[in-house]
Amino acid sequence: NSSHLILPGVGAFNHAMSVLSDSNLDQAIKEYSNEGGYILGICLGMQLLFDQSSENNITSGLKLLSGNVEKFSKKNNYKIPQIQWNEITIQNESKLMNGLSRQEFFYFLHSFYVDKETIDARNIGTTNYSEQEYVSLIEKDNVFGVQFHPEKSSQAGLNLLQNFIRM
Repeated sequence: NSSHLILPGVGAFNHAMSVLSDSNLDQAIKEYSNEGGYILGICLGMQLLFDQSSENNITSGLKLLSGNVEKFSKKNNYKIPQIQWNEITIQNESKLMNGLSRQEFFYFLHSFYVDKETIDARNIGTTNYSEQEYVSLIEKDNVFGVQFHPEKSSQAGLNLLQNFIRM
């Protein structure tokens, strides 16, 4: 009976999918999406929206969005996981970013990312880390995802969450 669903996440992709599957929540989330309910995935919750992840073997995701989740490779002095404020750049119009700048800083904490080359959505934001440009915000129809933690991202994060709730 909810108008909006937030799929949070901290943890491992395969374990999270196992918990969702064992409780049939994966099917409930897919049905909710198919009926037009608004979904926002945060961090691991965003990654779960995609086809698959390479974390701890290949694991299928919810497949609400096309794309793959990969691990950052260690390059130069970049530390894995990425734990920091980092900038996202909006590529096209974004309902989530309404009233915010096209370049905004948010708080990130993650070791895996959605590979920009594997997605099929047009409305995205990207971020660079470890010499890798990756998807940090995505919108497709009623499904939204952010790799960062808006709840830890000060006023910009609160504004993003309010934009989601107002849809």
